[in-house]
Amino acid sequence: MGGYPLLTLCEVTKCFPGVRALHNVSFAVEHGEVHALVGENGAGKSTLMKIVTGVYQADSGSTLWDGTPVQIDNPRRAADLGIATIFQELSVVPDMTVAENIFLGRLPVARVRGVVNKRALFREAQEVLGFLKSEINVNSLVRELSIAQRQMVEIARAVSRRARLILMDEPTSSLSTKEIQILFETVQTLKGRGVSIVYVSHRLEEVFEIADRITVLRDGCCVGTLTTSQATVDVIVRMMVGRSVDDLYPVRNPIVEKPVIMEIEHLTRKGCLEDVNFQLHEGEVLCVCGLVGAGKSELARALFGLDKGEAGHIRIQDKVFTRYSPATAKHLGLGLIPEERQKQALFPEMSVSHNIGVAILKRLCKRWVINKRQEASIAKHHVDALDIKTPSVERPVKFLSGGNQQKVVLARWLETAPRILILDEPTRGIDVGAKAEVHRLIRELADKGMGIILFSSELPEVIGMCDRVLVMSEGRSVALFGRDEVTPEGLLRVMIGGKA
Repeated sequence: MGGYPLLTLCEVTKCFPGVRALHNVSFAVEHGEVHALVGENGAGKSTLMKIVTGVYQADSGSTLWDGTPVQIDNPRRAADLGIATIFQELSVVPDMTVAENIFLGRLPVARVRGVVNKRALFREAQEVLGFLKSEINVNSLVRELSIAQRQMVEIARAVSRRARLILMDEPTSSLSTKEIQILFETVQTLKGRGVSIVYVSHRLEEVFEIADRITVLRDGCCVGTLTTSQATVDVIVRMMVGRSVDDLYPVRNPIVEKPVIMEIEHLTRKGCLEDVNFQLHEGEVLCVCGLVGAGKSELARALFGLDKGEAGHIRIQDKVFTRYSPATAKHLGLGLIPEERQKQALFPEMSVSHNIGVAILKRLCKRWVINKRQEASIAKHHVDALDIKTPSVERPVKFLSGGNQQKVVLARWLETAPRILILDEPTRGIDVGAKAEVHRLIRELADKGMGIILFSSELPEVIGMCDRVLVMSEGRSVALFGRDEVTPEGLLRVMIGGKA
């Protein structure tokens, strides 16, 4: 190894039309280290990773591999060097076996030309999974696996290619707490065998648990690299966004008892919700938390009428319902920002303007034709009011950052003037700065009298945003805390134990 880092990028610059994505960025990954790469959306993380993997070529700068200058001009060259990527959107084939996915494109062939040597395939796949201390059955179809197990198959594929550097892009975004720990154990196994990991994540608590060093990008520039022992969350946040972690959550006004605008009594849906009870007050942020499988998303869907309750009732505007449709929910003044904005809320190929206007089509249409001028005017109002960063309201929403996409969904519902807004994991997958903006918007809406039901799996967010906290466990509402009663330890104790 000769004492050189495994990978070194020297003063790399990359520009796109009208945008300088990277400017003189230097970045090095040592042998057998976990190196976290953090920064706001648009900071340059994805561009840097695409240069490392040969998808993009730098406009200037140089790349060294084990101290030797190299030109990574395509993904094949990166793979030949030993660079692999585990993307947030997994690239497994559901209807093939685990073994076939691990050796996809490199299936061992028997002496009879063109026939797969299945005995060798399964033996070699088992060896790779054994190396990773995984007990996944190599004969299983990938569609039968959990998200965490599919991710392990991707890691096994990288290991089977003898990868020396693995890039992990938001690897825990869809994993439970237990699955995250399994991933971390796998990362430590790889590190112990000399494999280097570049770990890209918005979750700073994970970064501090898993990484040896942290590099921060801001506005396409490298702000600095620190060892984890040197850094603190506050230091990293300041490097990322230029302000303290104390500024990430807005100041809350003293709690004043206000009218109840929604009341849930004994809401039950077989298999996912059982005897859920709570009230929502005008101008209140009611946070709902619980472990994975506690029933949070199921409750959010039931409140908006996407899933029908089988027992109990919901009282809104002095009207009592056992069940209702999403159209009725909207008419009653409810809005829903779902957990998976890409799949459940956005039309990625459509413009910002269309994505905002879709909830008010009746108002925009005359004789079945959309008034595009009015639609654009409404969109521009929200783009300005919410500071949505887009060059035009005609820009396809898929080109916006995660935080700005979330603001588009928020703008859509604000245009309907809801009394109650249901937000399911509203800051998942967005950076620290964008989170702070979303938190500020939520608090402003509550201060104007809107009732907010905020579903979140991030305890700092729950504690920083709540007026009250409802804890879910196994589909039940098991505890209700006031703002002054909330502590991380107390919430976790109830979430795990299921008892107040």
